[in-house]
Amino acid sequence: MSDSLSLLACKPAVWRPQPIMRYSVVGNRQLNRLNESGGVAVHLGRISGDQFHVAFQGTQSTSLSIWTTSTKSGFISKPKVLDDLISIRFIDQGTMLRSNQNGKEVVAGSNHALYSVFAEMEIEQASPGFSATSATVRRSDMGKAWQALFKQDASTLPNFQAYIKVEDAGILALRQTIWTLGMKVARQLDPGDLIIPLLHEVLIYQIIGSWPKAGFTIVPKHEDASDRQIKSAVEFIEDRISLAISLDDIASYVGVSVRTLQSSFKKKIGLSPIQFLIMRRLDRAMEDLSKNNTDSVGEVARRWGFVHMSDFSRRYKQRFGKTPKQR
Repeated sequence: MSDSLSLLACKPAVWRPQPIMRYSVVGNRQLNRLNESGGVAVHLGRISGDQFHVAFQGTQSTSLSIWTTSTKSGFISKPKVLDDLISIRFIDQGTMLRSNQNGKEVVAGSNHALYSVFAEMEIEQASPGFSATSATVRRSDMGKAWQALFKQDASTLPNFQAYIKVEDAGILALRQTIWTLGMKVARQLDPGDLIIPLLHEVLIYQIIGSWPKAGFTIVPKHEDASDRQIKSAVEFIEDRISLAISLDDIASYVGVSVRTLQSSFKKKIGLSPIQFLIMRRLDRAMEDLSKNNTDSVGEVARRWGFVHMSDFSRRYKQRFGKTPKQR
């Protein structure tokens, strides 16, 4: 253990964004090289002995990181980026022990999930055979979403439970969103993709809406958006259909909370705002393909924010019963 802690005491290396992040680290030499070269948000160390193995891949940026981790030997990690980041970790196999700076410890195993605040974390230890899927978001983005959902001040963002069992429908949906986002980003980041920013926003709202709070209860106001407000929301979407639009943008425009917008949209239109937005983008793409034989399917798809052809083709066929190439 002392050898591991001496590794963790090394001077932190600089973190950097990595659109495509892929590491397989075997043995002390590669471990030392990773810690010295930096690039990731933690400093890694051995649990005991001379054996070391860890593999992780995904993507990391200042606003969103998603990655999978697996290890044969187990490992110890210590945060070296103390920005106000929050991580969500779904454990598939093995166990993880987390110790915070206040002395509190949490142990979680398979089919459980951990909620961690980087600024509070002291050290984490993963067991041999551990594997997990994780995501990191900014606490400031969580605060903005909290304000948009409940019309509460962003500074009142509550504490969330440190670990939970993965069985609630909302938590299962959160895990699916992380997986979907990870798959999309892994294919290729593209500034023309209008789906990934929406999923990023949905991810944050799902964390706030579904993750249990610690000693905090809020009774949301049961209000519905008026027909006029829903009509205004639809017009707002139609006017900006080819641009990046967030749920907060729509809710702010019509003067309701994001929570009210989502529930009222579903009640009055039968779709969530995001489902409606994607549907209308598909409709515009179909119109272009029907009347224009010179533009390629890829050009039309990108025009309406779909940069992954397999995703566009699947959604198109679900809506219209034919592939885009059939026009």
